[in-house]
Amino acid sequence: MSHDAEIAAPFAMSVHFKDMAVQPADDGFRLSEVPLGTGVLDPLRIPCLTEGYFATFPERKAARLDARMYWVKANPPEQAVPVVSGKPFAQVLAEEEANNRACLGWMRKNISG
Repeated sequence: MSHDAEIAAPFAMSVHFKDMAVQPADDGFRLSEVPLGTGVLDPLRIPCLTEGYFATFPERKAARLDARMYWVKANPPEQAVPVVSGKPFAQVLAEEEANNRACLGWMRKNISG
């Protein structure tokens, strides 16, 4: 590490930039972290089509669900959203590393000035 980097290191901060992709599911949709530039926002299963999902705020169901599901269907991911369950830890770690590197590449191309 260079002398300048060593001096600056205690003041360095880190941030994880990411994008989000949505994919329709039988009971609602999945929300997943994906590399920057490949999603629609910054898989979690959102079972918004199930009976109990809106139990604590039933007045919102009709007002927002149709518009949200239209948005989900109108913004499909370029590829299936990633799933980590059942994968070996090393594979999950490698995929996360690849995503981080893809994010850095996207930022260098699209954000850096």
